Amino acid sequence: MPTELTNYKEIEYELRRREHEDPLGLTYKPYAMQQQCHRDRHSTLLVVGGNRSGKTWFAVAEALYYCLGRAVWADVPRPCIVWYVSGPLQERF
Repeated sequence: MPTELTNYKEIEYELRRREHEDPLGLTYKPYAMQQQCHRDRHSTLLVVGGNRSGKTWFAVAEALYYCLGRAVWADVPRPCIVWYVSGPLQERF
């Protein structure tokens, strides 16, 4: 039993370490279209899609990759300027 408990603690430690070092790595799994957009290196990228299609996750991940200088999907140009623009939320009554 102590060995099993030790293994669980090691697994928990490893998961926490990974989450700290790469917070997107454990939670963000891009769809095929998102991967294609991550590889795109045009100077301007407009993210358009339907409700719940993954636009926000994609945009946040892309901004973080750029800001952190992480070349996960394609080379990150250096230096770079990141503008993150979002439209207003509309409340429906």
